[in-house]
Amino acid sequence: MKIIALTGSIATGKSTTAALLTSPPYSLPLIDADLLAREAVLPGTSAHAKIVSSFWDTTPGLLGQGAEESNASDGQGGRRRLPDRWKSMELDRKVLGRRVFGNEDAQVQARRVLNGIVHPAVRRLMGWRVLRSYLRGEQVVVVDVPLLFEAGLDVWAGEVVVVAVRRETQVRRLVDRDGGGEEDAWRRVGSQMGVLEKVGRTRERRGGVVQNDGGREELKEEVKRVLGDMGWDRERRGWGWGVRVWGWACWACPPLMVGVAGWCVWKGWRARRRWDAQDHGKGD
Repeated sequence: MKIIALTGSIATGKSTTAALLTSPPYSLPLIDADLLAREAVLPGTSAHAKIVSSFWDTTPGLLGQGAEESNASDGQGGRRRLPDRWKSMELDRKVLGRRVFGNEDAQVQARRVLNGIVHPAVRRLMGWRVLRSYLRGEQVVVVDVPLLFEAGLDVWAGEVVVVAVRRETQVRRLVDRDGGGEEDAWRRVGSQMGVLEKVGRTRERRGGVVQNDGGREELKEEVKRVLGDMGWDRERRGWGWGVRVWGWACWACPPLMVGVAGWCVWKGWRARRRWDAQDHGKGD
């Protein structure tokens, strides 16, 4: 089974690209890491409990405005008292986002703590979804992971596709999509790994770059070009024989699948090591 990891940065058009990949003529199954990240922090999960424990004191509104009635100090070192029903209360993602997005030292540290909680939980859920796709006999599956390189998940992918735009386009689209001012958009863009670095890491492992500075029709052509390089037969509107034969063989022979997966991990690890060993300037 071929695993295609789709990544990008905020407001680059990754979701639109994912929609194209899951629609005819491709109709590829999709595992969405954003949805898994929401599932991983639902009330009752260990990640939810760890986030509340780590951020409750420093993040007013973390559990919504209803929880703020219990914000009075409990008299023990000034700590805020948790509401009695906190285990069943959902996190306010916008409030948590404001706490961790930015370049101030406190925000950077908070982002590291949050990623250290969420990423392992998402990896576990993702592994189960990939295994389920393999058992269903899927030949190709797309895994949509915004933080692919940041979370170190790129080493597990057979192929990597990054959706790229110019930074000015990224900021303009973010303002148009979410409102707010350009200053906030630049802050959010600057708090993430730059698009140019993601493009460089993708090219280091000979992945595909979908350039999305144009309109939807141009994006469709870019997707068609990149998938063609990965074995999509444009004439037959399906995967070529090489991809299909490997898919059937790996499904019929699990030890072969384990060997191929190991080779992909080794290849991805080598590409990551090569990139990290190089001297890169401050890109994007």
